[in-house]
Amino acid sequence: MGELRRALTRVDTTALAVGTMIGTGILLKPAVMAQEAGAAWSVLLAWVVGGALTLTATLTYAELGAMFPRAGGEYVYLREAFGRGPAFVFGAARWVVGAGAAAAYGVAFATFLAALVPLEPMARKLVAAAVIATLTALNCLGVRVGGRLQTVVAAAKVAGLLVLVVGLAAAVARGTASLAFLGPAHAVSGARGGLAGFGAAVLASVWAYAGWFMVSMAAGEVKDPRRVLPFALTTATFVVVALYVLVNVAFLAALPLDQIATASSTRFPHAPSVANRAATALLGGPGAAFATALFLVAVVGSLNGTMLAIPRVPYAMARDGVLPALFGRVGDRSHVPVWSIVALGALGTAFAWAGTFDQLTTTITLVYCVGFASNAVGLFRLRRRAPHAERPFRVPGYPVVPALFLLGSTGLLVNTSLTNPREATVAAALLVVCAAAYPLLRPRGQAPANGSPSASVDADRSDAPDAGLGVATSVAPSPRATSLSASSARSASEPLGAASTGDP
Repeated sequence: MGELRRALTRVDTTALAVGTMIGTGILLKPAVMAQEAGAAWSVLLAWVVGGALTLTATLTYAELGAMFPRAGGEYVYLREAFGRGPAFVFGAARWVVGAGAAAAYGVAFATFLAALVPLEPMARKLVAAAVIATLTALNCLGVRVGGRLQTVVAAAKVAGLLVLVVGLAAAVARGTASLAFLGPAHAVSGARGGLAGFGAAVLASVWAYAGWFMVSMAAGEVKDPRRVLPFALTTATFVVVALYVLVNVAFLAALPLDQIATASSTRFPHAPSVANRAATALLGGPGAAFATALFLVAVVGSLNGTMLAIPRVPYAMARDGVLPALFGRVGDRSHVPVWSIVALGALGTAFAWAGTFDQLTTTITLVYCVGFASNAVGLFRLRRRAPHAERPFRVPGYPVVPALFLLGSTGLLVNTSLTNPREATVAAALLVVCAAAYPLLRPRGQAPANGSPSASVDADRSDAPDAGLGVATSVAPSPRATSLSASSARSASEPLGAASTGDP
């Protein structure tokens, strides 16, 4: 059986972060945000607040990723902080919502393609299944294939969004667009408004920014991950936040707010998208075709990033013995977890036959927020329980930055659960099912490891070559950190790329 190969360079890893962040959200979610927030200034502020929350998140994950640079990402961080049980619950839920994300991208691809080629409802479902199957097959060929595709697509997406910004500048110069869109006259009647509406708008922006955490899941295939992961996460965040704010200024300057609010969304499923309307206003006749092409490229990049990263979660879980060993098998030639990739593609295809884009993404984002809050708490727990563990990157502004991340994630979770009770019920049910499944899948004779970081680490070292996390202590460890460092001694004595057999 093969092993994972560290083949993703700094450019590949940064492109993975940028490419998974820039997706359908920036092209579709402004409609929902206008419906919820109700005012142009509130929509822009929601993008800024969502970007700030994302920055606190990426800085938090940068410390955890540099500390535990292994395949599985958040599953690994939660396992080290809280033990196998809580890690299993979120890891399994992350796998399922990852399939939901793949489904949302497949549905979006078919929806956008229908703007060029008329498609009946059944044909759209078949197109969604076909694009998921295609990218599943490509990622089964190897991480280099998925990584190179992600780099090309990320560059194309950034270039496409910049075209909209340049189009805005030209339209303002011609006098056909105005930046005077922040006044009270620019408001949507019937919007939820208030704190609840603003919170819902921020949640929508979080979906648009989401994707950066995919990098942590693929950390087992990143070259020099202790340096590259923090660089990729922070660089991608600054680039995407700046770009998103500029693009939304273009949308708001090109279109009246009511045209944004009545664009394609759950409320207006057959309306043109925000990007389509704005591109037509800014670029003229070719604008609609340009917007459609940008949509298709954005979806391909997001779906490819999902297929590249999410399967590493069941891979890590299988290596820990809490999922069938099949999911932990790596191809001898491809050096990727083929069966985990195939399973994600199959589940995503099944999900693509049910649910709308906004329903899927709201449920997914709720589960994201649970994971975000849990990992923020996990960072505090690891700082306290293992203060002397090696940390190649430390969160600047600790403890304020991770505390803001925790508060923001919790606030979004509560607000969205109250405003979207059906999606919240689905997300809660998923977590309950995953919790109920853990006792059934835990290896026989193994006691639950839910109490402390040391309990988790001690319990997790006997399964796979990839299980050792290589946490070294730079000074004499405290008693609380003894188990963490001792249990990692085997992997700490090996190079970080020990699971990268054959890496050139």
